[in-house]
Amino acid sequence: MSGSEGEVGVEMPLSTLTTSETAATIQVKKKLSISFFSSPSLLIEIVTVWSIDQSSGYTTKYPPCENIRLMKLRQLAAFLLALTIFILPQPALAQSKYYAPPLSFSNAELTRRDFSGQMLRAAEFSNANMDLTNFSNADLRGAIMSASVMTQANLHGANLTNAMIDQVKFTKADLSDANLTETILLRSTFDGVDITGADFTDAIMDGAQVKELCATASGINSQTGISTRDSLGCR
Repeated sequence: MSGSEGEVGVEMPLSTLTTSETAATIQVKKKLSISFFSSPSLLIEIVTVWSIDQSSGYTTKYPPCENIRLMKLRQLAAFLLALTIFILPQPALAQSKYYAPPLSFSNAELTRRDFSGQMLRAAEFSNANMDLTNFSNADLRGAIMSASVMTQANLHGANLTNAMIDQVKFTKADLSDANLTETILLRSTFDGVDITGADFTDAIMDGAQVKELCATASGINSQTGISTRDSLGCR
């Protein structure tokens, strides 16, 4: 009888094993070491492992888990593996459930479409025709509207925070009371636009655009409480 505390061992001469038996037991040992990581269920299988001591000529027969401590470590490893596979992906699934992928209307014909009051965060409207389109009170935070045509579009009260609205034609559009905080407006045109109460705080524009908008700027934004002229830095 040999082995440390918690072990059960039976020694027998190596000569008592046939060549086929020795090869078979070594193969079982290899299979156990490989399959342990690919299948935690192996922990509950009754598998006998033979450890061959070449120097003494004896072979020792051990149970599946050499001692209680090793058994606990293997159970812990199986638990952590199950936790990784089955628990960690859940937040991603929950996120996909509550956050739908962004809508895409790029290059679309959206004349006279009604998007009023809709949730359109990060939606894509680049290169779209949006003449007379209604976006009043819509949530357009992070939306992309680059190079679109928005003649007489209604954006009254819309939240356009962090939106990309560069190279857009806002001819006679209604931007009154819209929140354009931190938007990108480079190369966009504002011919005949209504910006009463619009908030342009930290919007990215060139000097010519600011000068053009300041000529008609007035009012206070109902959402942010910021004066249109102050948001533009008008003198």
